[in-house]
Amino acid sequence: IMTFVRAALFTVCGERVVSKLRHQLFSRITEQEIGFFDEQRTGVILNRLTDDCSTLQSTVTTNISIFLRTSVTLVGSVAIIFVISWRLTLVMLAVVPLLAVGAVRYGKFVKGISKEVQDRLAEATAVAEETISSMRTVCNPRLFLCIH
Repeated sequence: IMTFVRAALFTVCGERVVSKLRHQLFSRITEQEIGFFDEQRTGVILNRLTDDCSTLQSTVTTNISIFLRTSVTLVGSVAIIFVISWRLTLVMLAVVPLLAVGAVRYGKFVKGISKEVQDRLAEATAVAEETISSMRTVCNPRLFLCIH
């Protein structure tokens, strides 16, 4: 029951945060000067509005919940191990800094890949949006230009 309550609370909080973020982002986009829309493709803007916010929602709802649950489990486990053998616990904790350095490096690597994927997805969305929005021009039966 508590797992359900935790998941429900994080989902509701995540939805609220992302809803506010999308609203603020949309407001900021509509407040931009016309030159901004000349420089930025519509598909890129739409992708940022949808996919980036969805990624953030996943982070807020799932990842934070998992982090908190894992942290509580870790603290409890270390306490139990400390009671059983404090010397072995100290040896085990001596390895933690090495693991932390590896985790930070891996996190930076994944962050770089993730940013590249989001950028490429934004570009693909821009191309798709421009293609679909131009279909009346490309596929005009009066002009016999329909490309299949």
